[in-house]
Amino acid sequence: MVGLKSYLPVLAGHLNTTEDILYERQRKLTRAGLLIGSEGRGPGSGVRVNVPVVTLMVLTVLATDNLADAEGRAEFLASVPSDSSRCPLTGASTFRSALELIFASESLASTVDSIVVHRATLQGEIWYRRKGRRTLEVSYFGREPGPKRGLQSRCWLPGSDVLAISNELSAVAAGKRLKHSQGERDAGE
Repeated sequence: MVGLKSYLPVLAGHLNTTEDILYERQRKLTRAGLLIGSEGRGPGSGVRVNVPVVTLMVLTVLATDNLADAEGRAEFLASVPSDSSRCPLTGASTFRSALELIFASESLASTVDSIVVHRATLQGEIWYRRKGRRTLEVSYFGREPGPKRGLQSRCWLPGSDVLAISNELSAVAAGKRLKHSQGERDAGE
């Protein structure tokens, strides 16, 4: 099984951040009890790469740039409900569970155009294209009616990175090794 720390350089490339920033977020989430690792030091210990862990790491980056706020904002964003009771793409009731289903399924991930988070309001959107259709559809999470006021900041994860993360998680689940640097990842594209 792959440890999260060894996957961080690859994930950092998808999230346009650094391995060090992600490691600090991992440490903060572990201290808060949101990520649980194996006891001990060295090989065989620490947080393992799996869909729920990677989803939470992605949520911490989508929710905020501020490390001090990462834990609380990620927890809130994870629990934001679907505006349709259930996500039209995944059938999930919360943003986190919808993302987990997408990252766990290469088939679902391949339909995603982008994942968008409105940071000021912590609202999520999954933009996707159904097979055989040309137009994009969107699944909203936590959207409030009415106009938004003031400065708005959106964080956007392209569908190509969503699919790449899904592919990597499938490879980890199958016991395959992953490339560990942004340069290696780019070399295969």
